[in-house]
Amino acid sequence: FAALLIAMFGGALSDVGWSSGNYLPAAFTVLGLEAALFDGGPAAAGGKKRLSCYAPFVIAAVFLAFGTALALNMSAAKTVEKNVSFASLEKAAGRDAFESNDYLYSYVINAAGSDNETIRQNALEYAAELSQKKSNTMGRGLAQFYFSLGKLDEGFACLNDFTDRNRSRQESWRSAFDVLQTYFDPVMEDGSVNLQVLEYIPEAAPQIAALAKKMEQVGKEQLDTLTLSDETIMWLTRIGCIADKGISGAEELADIFSTLAYDSRYAPDFNEDDLPDPMIERTSEESGAYFVVYLPMSALGEYSVDWYSEAGESLSSTAWMVDEAKTYSASIEKPSSSNSYLIIRKQSIESKEVD
Repeated sequence: FAALLIAMFGGALSDVGWSSGNYLPAAFTVLGLEAALFDGGPAAAGGKKRLSCYAPFVIAAVFLAFGTALALNMSAAKTVEKNVSFASLEKAAGRDAFESNDYLYSYVINAAGSDNETIRQNALEYAAELSQKKSNTMGRGLAQFYFSLGKLDEGFACLNDFTDRNRSRQESWRSAFDVLQTYFDPVMEDGSVNLQVLEYIPEAAPQIAALAKKMEQVGKEQLDTLTLSDETIMWLTRIGCIADKGISGAEELADIFSTLAYDSRYAPDFNEDDLPDPMIERTSEESGAYFVVYLPMSALGEYSVDWYSEAGESLSSTAWMVDEAKTYSASIEKPSSSNSYLIIRKQSIESKEVD
């Protein structure tokens, strides 16, 4: 028992054993038997055997079960290694008590691209089952699976759970919004708009905007700052505009994605400087206060940079040319109105449908 306890606690110093659900039943069984064997109490009345007499049999039963589970675990791994298929993943999941969720997760992720209706139906059942599990990693992949099938509510539920479980990890938030941009940014490399993606925007926009608001609030509640890339923030301003105005018409949606580059009214303040990101305030002796906006531009052409008052009156307007795909640092004079907002637009590009 001394050797066993040293192995248990010594291993826990260098591993995550005490937080592993697979490890805890055996560990607590050993601790319970240790207390029963060495309790120091008198023998039971009536000449009955002490509990310690039965301890070896209990120990044997526990570790026989544990050993059997480990043997099945190794067998499942070999089955999948020999032939990776949907059938082998299902077989391994039914056989392996330790990594069943991992095999089902692999099944679901790979089923997203399958044309087999039975496989996709099975994947939907497994995804529903896995979405109820407590996992810090699976939510993002499950969201991708649901989005690929057009099941937006289920996808956003998984993504919200994923960010809730990783609320302090900036890379997790960024990966969540990378997933959203992959499925809900209809602007293609040539600047045109994919009309098939556009169909989902009215339903998705309010949930994307809500997730961005949640991220902004979490950042304010924590000591560390959570931020997204400037390109993602620009995309979020379009999404925020659509969500706020309740836009659903295809023509108007296409116009926003093809012409609106940035709208400070819908930009988050992730860096907590009381300015819409990615805007930074600067001061010089010659011109006084001014703003710098870092905009990663991929669509070339002429853009208008307009300041408006809170009432929507034009305060200033300038134009600048984007002749290279890169991040532009635009210095913009600070308007006199404290509640003014900035809109950057480009001329419209024709939309087209893509398979």
